[in-house]
Amino acid sequence: MKGTLGLFIAAKNKGIITSVQDCMWSIIEVGYYPYDELIAAVLKTAKELEGNR
Repeated sequence: MKGTLGLFIAAKNKGIITSVQDCMWSIIEVGYYPYDELIAAVLKTAKELEGNR
């Protein structure tokens, strides 16, 4: 799971993902949406990243 979160963080740092909404769409597009723990972890990470802007 950390590898996947690392991809989201890298995408955030490059400006590809700019919000929690973008993270959710990315999860849906890559097919990780069935895993509630991953979604929760990505949302938590995204919220933390948004708080650090």
